Amino acid sequence: MNITFLIALFLTASSADTGDNNVTVVSLIDGVEMQIAEIPYSRILPFAYYDQALSSIPGLYPNAEIVAKRRYGHLGNDHSTAYSMICYKESFEYNEVTISGVVVHIEKAWRYEARVNANHYNDMLMLVIEKISAAPFNNLLQRAR
Repeated sequence: MNITFLIALFLTASSADTGDNNVTVVSLIDGVEMQIAEIPYSRILPFAYYDQALSSIPGLYPNAEIVAKRRYGHLGNDHSTAYSMICYKESFEYNEVTISGVVVHIEKAWRYEARVNANHYNDMLMLVIEKISAAPFNNLLQRAR
């Protein structure tokens, strides 16, 4: 039953950003963009997203290389913003790293994803973390209720 719940939660999170009005494109540098979309909130979302990603990536990309992963982390001094993140290459030879995850703050959540050149991965990772830490306070990312 738990696995069914996790799959349903992941599909809800994945399909929540399919409408153009829900996805915000954030410019990083050198033409790299990150997509971020508000998704339905759940307290277990960072854990569920991470666990589902780790179990799904090998099936989608059998030669995938996990570059970095964080199941649960805090942003800011008050610990009210939490996130999870997984960074992977679709194969060892692939020159792009996908940085993907969720960020939650109080009762709001966002899914984010950026595809970056592997040669600039470290710099882009720092920018992605800066952008997701600002997400809960960015009025442009708030869905009308």
